[in-house]
Amino acid sequence: MGDKTKVFIAGQEGLIGGAFYEFFSTRPNIEVIDCPRSQLDFLDPQAVLRFVEKTRPDWFFFCVGKVGGLQLNSERPYELMESNTKFF
Repeated sequence: MGDKTKVFIAGQEGLIGGAFYEFFSTRPNIEVIDCPRSQLDFLDPQAVLRFVEKTRPDWFFFCVGKVGGLQLNSERPYELMESNTKFF
């Protein structure tokens, strides 16, 4: 029997990342690398690189982004856009 495919989902606590996490975590041939945002600063490219080098995922899904709902999106759209462009 072969090794499991390792999957890392950055943003697993969000809407899209959570859907990926739920999908892959139920597959017997997949090992999901668990790393909530409290454990890794996705705005720090060097920290992300070190994490990826350490865990060596086969697949990497980048689903990270700052969201604010309808109100914040309408009140401060440029702040959100600027913040989201900082993710490598």
